[in-house]
Amino acid sequence: MEIKSKRTIEWGDTASLDSNPKEARQDFSDTPIIAFFDETVTSDMFFIRPSQCHRIMAESGLTEKQIERVAELQAKLDKGKITELQRKELYSLQEKGTKTTLPAGAKTYCKEWVLQYVTGISKETPKNKYTERGNEDEGKAIAYFSEHAGYNPPLEKNTVTLQNAYIKGTPDLVVEMSVIDIKSSWDATTFPNWSDDTLPNEYFWQIHCYMDLTKKPLGVVAFVLLDTPQTYSNRAVNYDALPPKRRIRKYKLDYDPELVAKIHKRVEECRTYIDGLLKEFYGKK
Repeated sequence: MEIKSKRTIEWGDTASLDSNPKEARQDFSDTPIIAFFDETVTSDMFFIRPSQCHRIMAESGLTEKQIERVAELQAKLDKGKITELQRKELYSLQEKGTKTTLPAGAKTYCKEWVLQYVTGISKETPKNKYTERGNEDEGKAIAYFSEHAGYNPPLEKNTVTLQNAYIKGTPDLVVEMSVIDIKSSWDATTFPNWSDDTLPNEYFWQIHCYMDLTKKPLGVVAFVLLDTPQTYSNRAVNYDALPPKRRIRKYKLDYDPELVAKIHKRVEECRTYIDGLLKEFYGKK
């Protein structure tokens, strides 16, 4: 069951939390924001958006150097050659490694979520040419990808929002054995041309969310290079001379139940943290 809050205006970065992306792109610069105070918000209303999953999935616990240090100190302890100061350091690191505290980025995201759901106010993110281009050219990018990736009949943009117990989102394309997310590169310099251009972390987590929502065994992130439009700061660029294989780059990822389980666990941890934030914001003990 989908639970809706009393929000009246989606503002700026609101699409990154839980809004209609088309509404979020409207210009509300002359419209005053009317805050409210909704005391019915609960943590079970929290679902992570695939595009924002990377914000809550940073690793917590020990760093790689700290893990190496634990191994070093444990070896000293096993040999009976450890000082009291080193013993205290070892126990402190071991205790830290067992704690399941949220990373700072996840806490920040939870705080933004609470503020938006309780008051209707969200962090405003300035628009930029890259995000606007991606939104405006999504249909063209899907058509180009569909034509040159061999899909007949052409693929159509999915408009159905999916939701499970942890995630809520709208994948671009859902086919028989895979879910596909389309990315429009601004120009040839931002397109992943080279074999060592790795998939950005935010898209890595995003496609895993979509695989979980659709139950597809394969996730594909496809970058498409369309003609670059003219703006006040650059000339238009036409890429017709480039073959399709130089204008489409696909990253394929297999469904990973362990990674999906980590997402679910982190959402549960966020909900627990949000419980405390709501009590604090509502002034409840």
